[in-house]
Amino acid sequence: MKSFSRITLMLVVLAVTVLSATAPSWADEPTQAQPEAPIEAQADIKIFLPIIIKTQLTLVNGNFESGNTGWTVSSTHSFIVIRQSFAPNNVPMHGGSWGAWLGGDDNETTSLQQQVSIPASAPYLAFWHWIGSGDACGYDKATLSVNGAVVHQYDLCYLTSTSGWVKKVVNLSAYAGQAVTLRLQTQNDSSANSNLFVDDVAFQASAAITSDDIAGTVVNPTNGMGTETGENEYNLPQP
Repeated sequence: MKSFSRITLMLVVLAVTVLSATAPSWADEPTQAQPEAPIEAQADIKIFLPIIIKTQLTLVNGNFESGNTGWTVSSTHSFIVIRQSFAPNNVPMHGGSWGAWLGGDDNETTSLQQQVSIPASAPYLAFWHWIGSGDACGYDKATLSVNGAVVHQYDLCYLTSTSGWVKKVVNLSAYAGQAVTLRLQTQNDSSANSNLFVDDVAFQASAAITSDDIAGTVVNPTNGMGTETGENEYNLPQP
């Protein structure tokens, strides 16, 4: 009886020993990857991308009908440049009731300036001007500049006086598609006053002068000298 009990006890101990050696431990189990949370449960991921805004600077107030809007104006003698009358000169506006008067006295520098994008499809700057001067050629000047560099220059003198509105076209295709600073400026020396009246500034597709432009042109340089009457005054003769 005792032998049977001893044998039974030995078998139980042996079984426990074998099971302890072969049974897997929870600590020994490989770590299983946790399933990903559903998409709707995941935190929102926000990506911020830079927004590039390309500003197109169109020509503002080219006909001057909105007064000083759009233009930066400078005058050595603090003259009113964009105005509704050129009095006491007998010069009418080319169109509408506003225009620009540059020059008008000795030692006067006048400028109109604006930041603008040169249209790729219309890179020619056109404007109407009326020149009245009593000066000899080679002294008083009108210049058109882009970013401070002169791209076109012409004399203001009795031989270039127009006694009427003439359309002028300047090729700016070298700057097509670019945003630039455009400046129209006159410079008078110390004697024999010159004047440049400007109206209806716009871009166009070519250098062509249309039949309507020709019809609106009045040129009489031999009668364009006029008489200088005083500060910021210049009486132009009738054509």
